[in-house]
Amino acid sequence: MQQAEHIFIIDDDPINKMVLTNILSEDHTLFHCEDHAFCIDEVKANRTDLIILDVAMGNGSGFTILEKLKKDASTYGIPVIVISGSVSFKDEARGLELGAVDYITKPFNPLIVKTRLKNHLAIKKKNDLLEKLVSLDGLTELPNRRRLDEQMRALLTGSEAAQGCFSIMLVELDFFKTFNEHYGYMHGDTCLFKVAKALEETAARYSVFIGRFDGTRFALVSAQHDIDTVTSIAQSLHDAVNALKIPHIASPICAHVSVSIGAVHIEQHKTLELNELIKNADSALAEAQKQQSTIFIKQI
Repeated sequence: MQQAEHIFIIDDDPINKMVLTNILSEDHTLFHCEDHAFCIDEVKANRTDLIILDVAMGNGSGFTILEKLKKDASTYGIPVIVISGSVSFKDEARGLELGAVDYITKPFNPLIVKTRLKNHLAIKKKNDLLEKLVSLDGLTELPNRRRLDEQMRALLTGSEAAQGCFSIMLVELDFFKTFNEHYGYMHGDTCLFKVAKALEETAARYSVFIGRFDGTRFALVSAQHDIDTVTSIAQSLHDAVNALKIPHIASPICAHVSVSIGAVHIEQHKTLELNELIKNADSALAEAQKQQSTIFIKQI
């Protein structure tokens, strides 16, 4: 069953809210707010697919709210339909210039409101899909390196602000070049996909972000787990790949596909550059590979 879109109505006129509720409640999940001081926080607190905003609110704050919504990175992409009793071309132009996707004048025509809403929700759905595809690795369907880097920077910044812990784990398939040479690249791609899914399922259990780092490596990043939990996560990742039992007779260390895992962990945040932390994780991975299909965690 398709989930109903979430429509957030910002309006202090009870008649407007009643009319819009009657028009939209059958097909959509509605949220309401009439206090201009809190409406943006409430939009952020709820999953919002589209906003209907009355720019002629009693306190004259409608255009100010629109401007703030479009300046905030977390609400910028939410389409806003402006409603107003004004038929002034200047008001309509101002709303559109501030970032509204549409301008509907009162009194409402239910058919027009529904149709315009449907069109803008369809456009948003397509834009969301494109944004998702841009952030995904085509082979493994995990977040790609661009998305991974964004998440690592965001979590590192949050860790620094909270003076908390931070970890990066690099996971690499052992002797994957010989796997491709022996079984062929088509089987290699299938193997990468299966390993990615096993790692993803394990990461999800611990609420850890995972992405494809490069060709045969995956990266996991966390800003919430202590060293003992990071060690448990690494072991679970290692075990999850072993459990796949993907044959690899060309491997000199194991009869099936295996991984080596290197991690860097900060227990209490220190001011370090992301590139420096990645280098530490890379050197930890090299140490794990030297010991052959093992886990090596470097604590800073």
